[in-house]
Amino acid sequence: MSSTPHIICSAMTEIDLGETSGECRAIEDVDVKTVRAEPYTLPEQFLWSDIDIQNENQLEELYTLLGENYVEDDENMFRFAYSPQFLQW
Repeated sequence: MSSTPHIICSAMTEIDLGETSGECRAIEDVDVKTVRAEPYTLPEQFLWSDIDIQNENQLEELYTLLGENYVEDDENMFRFAYSPQFLQW
């Protein structure tokens, strides 16, 4: 990592960019027993679908769905283009 401070990034982030936490954990600890077992009811014309992110066709379908519908800023100025590899990560 560069030793030059990143003025904009340092001002916008809550942590120092050179800082490491030393631990890998869930953002929020949740007791699995408190997680809803049944999915929420959707309107009649919609249905829940499980996907296999390792299946190339399903991954491409997810990539297209997100890119064309959900990954956009509030002002509709730009869309994020997450790669399929990023979605697998």
